[in-house]
Amino acid sequence: MGLDATVYLRGHGPDDDDCADHQAAHRRLANIALAGHLRERVGGRLARNSLLLAEVLYSGAHAGGELPVEFIPAMMEELAALADDDDPQVRAFVQAMADLAEAAVQQSNPICF
Repeated sequence: MGLDATVYLRGHGPDDDDCADHQAAHRRLANIALAGHLRERVGGRLARNSLLLAEVLYSGAHAGGELPVEFIPAMMEELAALADDDDPQVRAFVQAMADLAEAAVQQSNPICF
C-alpha cells in the first residue's frame, strides 16, 4: 500500500475503461511509512491550512481524491518552501509533486490520488 498520484490526458479520467493508456503523468509519492515521515518532516514548515498536508500527506494510502488545477499555484508555493530541505526524500517528493503539477496545468486536469 502507498500513495500514488496520476494526471490524466485532457478529456480522460480515472473512470475510463482504459485509463492506464491515458496517463499524462504518474508518480509513486510514498509508502505508508514514508508518508508519515514526510508529514512529520514538513509539518512545521507549512501553514496549518497547507494543501500538501490536508490533501496529499494526510494519509499514506488514500485514494479517490483529487487536487483541482486551480489549487496548483498555492501548492507550488508550498513546494518552493520545501525545495531547500536537506532530506533527499523530501526533495524527491517535491520534485514528484512539481512534475504532477506541470502535467495537471498542461492537461487542464486535476492530480488524482
